[in-house]
Amino acid sequence: MKGIMLTLLIPLVLWAASNPFEDQTEHASEPWSNRCLERVEIVNKLSADLLFASSAYCIQEEKYDQAADLYLTATAYGYFDSLRVADKSARGVLDTLKVTYFSPLDAKKRDRFAQVLRDKLDHLASTCRFLESLGKPNYMPRYMIEAAQNPLSQKSPNGLVPNYNAKALWDETRLEYLRCR
Repeated sequence: MKGIMLTLLIPLVLWAASNPFEDQTEHASEPWSNRCLERVEIVNKLSADLLFASSAYCIQEEKYDQAADLYLTATAYGYFDSLRVADKSARGVLDTLKVTYFSPLDAKKRDRFAQVLRDKLDHLASTCRFLESLGKPNYMPRYMIEAAQNPLSQKSPNGLVPNYNAKALWDETRLEYLRCR
């Protein structure tokens, strides 16, 4: 009986260990990022770098509405991360990610995406409701910490602002940065 239980549990344990959505940090270099995520697949454990990468895949596939949803979520999560990472020199990584993922794309596709994004920005209510339901990021922003000039210090051994108020930062991101009402 023990042998059968182990045989049944080992694949489950291996799956759980490899499940990207169970990890605290998602990276754009992982295989599950090499596709255009549907809006229903976006969860608050996916970091801004992964969301930007997925947005670029959507643009490549001409799925501009999905690309805009991912881009706006990535932008909100990136802003939140910039508030909670102690070394403010790391903020520049967001621009680097945008250049890395979007500049290689076909200019016509980028222009079409920009048009869809402008339309979404003119009508933010749906995005704001989505971000409200999604909730604040729930991952360690390693992509940003690793980009910092002084990522770890005695004052911030994990790279984050000590005792930051996640709720207040998320409210600032949505209400002040995105101007959700």
